[in-house]
Amino acid sequence: MSLKQDFKTVPNLLSIIRIISTYVAIFMLWRGYPFTGLFIGTVGGLTDLFDGIIARKTGQITKIGGLLDQLGDLLFESTIIIFAIWVGILPVLFIYIYLFREFVVLSVRSFLALEGKTVPSRLLGKSKTSFIQYAFFILFIAEAFRIHEILPARHTEAWLFIAATAIGIGLVQSLISGAWYISGLSRLYNTKS
Repeated sequence: MSLKQDFKTVPNLLSIIRIISTYVAIFMLWRGYPFTGLFIGTVGGLTDLFDGIIARKTGQITKIGGLLDQLGDLLFESTIIIFAIWVGILPVLFIYIYLFREFVVLSVRSFLALEGKTVPSRLLGKSKTSFIQYAFFILFIAEAFRIHEILPARHTEAWLFIAATAIGIGLVQSLISGAWYISGLSRLYNTKS
């Protein structure tokens, strides 16, 4: 199949929807429509559950699909962390930690790919993604409560604290899984010497 045909497969279209929905959701929240943003972001997040399943069941696994899925995760996660910094529940340091880990892992994966090797994803890495993505829902709900004054401020602050904690747990998991990638690189490098 050509690249154009690969982009038209259902799993890849779902990944593209997830990428676009991330920015639309944040834009809606920024414009004061948190429930609309929550709905759009939730629909986008759900595509992450189904793109891989559909690809495997229908035989529509493509090289670009893996790239789109990874890109969707990175954009969604980094956007949520940046938004959490913007609303003041996380320090700026968190985005640097996140990006450092992602750049290291991408570099290690690229190097290993050149060597014809891979380091398989681990449960901890997937858990990291889940914690950060679930923080999206909590963050949007808290912002909806704040914008529409649905709950007292102390309740909204509690929701924001839970979102920040979920992102923090995800970042700790990401650093540990990043260390596994580095150890995989180290093992390969040392066996070649």
